[in-house]
Amino acid sequence: MIQKENLEEEIRDYPSGKGAIELLCEIGRDGSRYTDLLGELDITSDTLTERLNEAQAALLVEVRAGGHGPGKTVNEYNLRPRGEKVRLHLMNTGTYSSYELYRETRKKFEEDREGAREWMVENSDVLAEGGSPPTEEPE
Repeated sequence: MIQKENLEEEIRDYPSGKGAIELLCEIGRDGSRYTDLLGELDITSDTLTERLNEAQAALLVEVRAGGHGPGKTVNEYNLRPRGEKVRLHLMNTGTYSSYELYRETRKKFEEDREGAREWMVENSDVLAEGGSPPTEEPE
């Protein structure tokens, strides 16, 4: 059993980690798999592992065996009642909606960034000469 003082410290320290609040927004109502979380969050695999361990220590998240993947058991991460209370607060304060908007905007930027990369490659010769390659009008 975790002592109250230790639990309070775990809860107090948890939100300061990169991706901590985002993780609580991202875990689905029916649980989320590690690979799904990693694909949605803008953090490394090591950071995700660290945040999940911290969230478990703060009793915000629990892990359950969620079935079998190719050659191994696939774990699912679920919000515990404390985690649900935090998510409710995030929803009531608009933080959850802001996160969803941020996620959509980040995905759009990633698509646009790829277009910018392609344009630079296609026009590298003109750019290298100091010329002005054609640009597209914004949509």
